Amino acid sequence: MPFRRPRPYTDQDAYNWTLQDRFQATRRVPPPAPSPTALTTGIMAAQLTDLARLHDEHALTDAEFAAAKAAVLAGHAPP
Repeated sequence: MPFRRPRPYTDQDAYNWTLQDRFQATRRVPPPAPSPTALTTGIMAAQLTDLARLHDEHALTDAEFAAAKAAVLAGHAPP
């Protein structure tokens, strides 16, 4: 045979994984962070759920519930 394979196939797999690990180590792009809108949407949903529960339990009047809901939707903490 005129050509000889440089290394056995199993060694080639290990070599490829090593090269891939080295490449990943040189990446300069940080992993994506969760979007702030997704976080605030989840917080707003939790606050609205709590307000609805309080309103259903008659702990808040209709006017208080409406004011607190408007404050949450506007991005402010409920009073």
